[in-house]
Amino acid sequence: MTADARPPIASTPTAVTCRHQALREGYRLFPTRLSFERSALQSSDKLPEDLASLTWLLSRLWLHHSALERRIAEAAARPRPDAAALGALKRERLAVRDRIAALERGI
Repeated sequence: MTADARPPIASTPTAVTCRHQALREGYRLFPTRLSFERSALQSSDKLPEDLASLTWLLSRLWLHHSALERRIAEAAARPRPDAAALGALKRERLAVRDRIAALERGI
């Protein structure tokens, strides 16, 4: 799957409900890592045209945010955490959270 590829849009309400339920329960809908999408997720100059694209982008941003929180917790739990790496992870998490807030304000 390329960075520009998006999952197919569900045509039935049941499929949409299942997808959102899976997100709430913490299941990963897409088994690939999120790092290849980092540039697409941080581009603030382009907003999705339709609600489905916006929903997809928000779900990906929330998944990326959750992954960053786990990585921060793992790094902080180490006996001697690397302060620079921990700071970089926290700054990235904050940038993702700011992007989420900007998209949610635009809805």
